[in-house]
Amino acid sequence: FDERQQRTNYIYFKSKGNFDGILLGSSRATFVNQNDFENMNIFNYSSSSMQPFEYKGYIDFAKKVKGKDLKYIIISKINFDLWILYW
Repeated sequence: FDERQQRTNYIYFKSKGNFDGILLGSSRATFVNQNDFENMNIFNYSSSSMQPFEYKGYIDFAKKVKGKDLKYIIISKINFDLWILYW
């Protein structure tokens, strides 16, 4: 079971670019309900042991699938606070 590959396959084959932004973070962020972000269509791209140096690759891939820049990039800190970056 490769959680990262499953999420990547889902965003590529199933999402059809139907998201405004992504949530990135480690295993704790995987439990965040992506539908709890009001007025945002977020894809939870978090996975176990994800490190900040990996974010750029996931952001770039999500932008490629979307076909344009993301409106939101939400990054979960280790203490479960959320940072929202608006582009």
